[in-house]
This record gives sequence, structure tokens and C-alpha cells, in this order.
Amino acid sequence: MDELWRNAHTAFAQERFADAERGFRRVAAEFPERREGREALFYLGSLQMDPRNPKWEPDSA
Repeated sequence: MDELWRNAHTAFAQERFADAERGFRRVAAEFPERREGREALFYLGSLQMDPRNPKWEPDSA
């Protein structure tokens, strides 16, 4: 889980939004009871609100 979590954050920092979204979705789905799983939901919302993201949709966040 740690590697998956780090990879999602790295992708977000490097503005690889599709990779970050896949990573955070996987963390949220596979570890819903852990802190990281819950925080992944926050980051998924953040991805939707980030204007650098070509697929940004602030209304859906």
C-alpha cells in the first residue's frame, strides 16, 4: 500500500492527473478503513478541482 500511495502522490505532483486518479481510486477501494483510503477520497476531489487538470470539473468535486 505504501508504494501505491507514494506513486499516486508522485503522479499528482508531476501533474500526471490520470495516473494520480487511478492510484488514489485504487487506494480508496482497497483500503477504505485506513487513513490513507479515506484521504485518497480527499485527493480525488482535489484532482477534480485543480485547474491544471485537463479534466477538471469543480462542480463534481
